[in-house]
Amino acid sequence: MRRSPTGAAMLPLFLFLLAFVLFPTLPANAADFEIADLETFRQDPFLCIRGDFDTPLLSPDLQRQMKHQYDSAYFAPWRQKKPERGIESLTWGFSTYGKKETFGENRRRRNPEWFARQRKNANEALFGTENRPAIAVCEADLRIFPVADPLFFDFDEAGEGYPFDYGQNSAVKPGEPLFVSHRSADGAWFFVDAPTASGGIDARRVGLMDSADMVLFSVPDRIVLLADDFPLTDERGAYLGRAKTGAQFPLLETDLLHGSFRVRVPLRRTDGGIEPGSAVIPMADATRLPLPLTPWNGALVASSLLAEPYGWGGLHGRRDCSALVMDFFAPFGIAMPRNSREQAGNGRWIDLKGKDFEEKERILLKEGIPFRTLVAMPGHIMLYIGQRGGRPLVFHNMWGVRTRNSGRPGRHIVGKAVITTLAPGMELPDHDGLPAGRITGLVIVGETRTGE
Repeated sequence: MRRSPTGAAMLPLFLFLLAFVLFPTLPANAADFEIADLETFRQDPFLCIRGDFDTPLLSPDLQRQMKHQYDSAYFAPWRQKKPERGIESLTWGFSTYGKKETFGENRRRRNPEWFARQRKNANEALFGTENRPAIAVCEADLRIFPVADPLFFDFDEAGEGYPFDYGQNSAVKPGEPLFVSHRSADGAWFFVDAPTASGGIDARRVGLMDSADMVLFSVPDRIVLLADDFPLTDERGAYLGRAKTGAQFPLLETDLLHGSFRVRVPLRRTDGGIEPGSAVIPMADATRLPLPLTPWNGALVASSLLAEPYGWGGLHGRRDCSALVMDFFAPFGIAMPRNSREQAGNGRWIDLKGKDFEEKERILLKEGIPFRTLVAMPGHIMLYIGQRGGRPLVFHNMWGVRTRNSGRPGRHIVGKAVITTLAPGMELPDHDGLPAGRITGLVIVGETRTGE
């Protein structure tokens, strides 16, 4: 029977009302609207600056000292003689996830045979037998297992499923120093130490080095990118790969006439070694390392990271909360650990446990130094960038706001790098506590912990 025009017009409305009755939390979980903080506070870090834009936030002597520490940590893989973190850095994923209920991209359970195949391919008997320096020739994932297959917990649980791939450990940038422990049984993966993490990396994204190569790529005069998702090209315009804010390269030449830097980049040979190549980067997109830490420069770097989609562990070349903090500080020559828990220990700690929301805001406004203060909570880290209208604002890459409806936990997805108050989503009728309630302390970067 042919449906009448009136009936056809009413069908979408009927289906919407039915969905609303059956799934009352759908709008919040589907994130089809922005939380109020994103509407109230313009997403512009420059608007958070108060006072002189060019006031140094670190003394020149302290920033030089921190740059020296940064260089030491960055080039540490090339000084190694053996894997830095021990064989547990290769095997911990099997003991952590092997006995848990995990799922693949098709939502089917990962069975013991899958883990057995990865264990065999990990080739742990050869751990620490190759022991040689290498370099990332392009952006690459660091995987916990020698395979690109993802590993998820229950998709139906709040805060699980995509993008939380527990096979993803971290990511490396082009030109980043590596130390190769050994190869997988199939030869497709190297197990490496990077400056801040370890894992399996696609062998095609790695170039093996000798001592002469290390000299060429460890020069102190380097430039650092201030533009995200930058298309790296050689002088002829040939595409070499993508580079992100915080990526750094040896400086070969400054071309003032054309406003550009010519930098050295690693090119992988067919035999797995490298040869030095070069790329051209506009001065508008990069600067010499380190960039002085001032309010203006802090806002400049933050603006390059703003609104990037959330990426667990660097998945798809994106950032999570701790990667955002790490890449924010990189242009200033300030080393940061890879995960939020260790970042919370990287400076002078101001304890906020037991304080109420208003007291936490008051202490942050009084004690916090914009662009130098981290706001810590279990599993998450944020950067204090200043205040607007008397409210302290933080910059962070967040997945979502915890919600609860009829006893069922959920998420209102934000899924990007944003500027918020300490209580994003407080207007949601089904929010399950506010982030401010879980804040445990502040970290003043560049100062030591009490008693150290």
